[in-house]
Amino acid sequence: MRKLIILFAALFVLFGCSRVTPYEVISLDQVPENIRHSIKDTPGGSTGMAEIGDEAYAIIAGEVGQEVEVVKVEDFDVHYRIIESADPQSERPIKVVKLENNGAPVGFMKVE
Repeated sequence: MRKLIILFAALFVLFGCSRVTPYEVISLDQVPENIRHSIKDTPGGSTGMAEIGDEAYAIIAGEVGQEVEVVKVEDFDVHYRIIESADPQSERPIKVVKLENNGAPVGFMKVE
């Protein structure tokens, strides 16, 4: 019995430590209106988060002439990349990641 409990505890730790969090990259049109207004005021080159109920909205805003790519979301950390756009006059990129959240803080990790 004791070995079984230790086995379950080990499996729980192994699977719980590196969880890929289910997420969806959504358009600004899909973001609730009250959050959308604050996103438009977000300065380029910054990140932020908003929460409504059990849904979190992670926001990444780039600068004009850049592109934002969401690489993955793992353990409520959004891994993203910012690259230069082929069009230097392109619209300012804003990516919004929607994920279920139970109050855990959302982190941002810029990758190259």
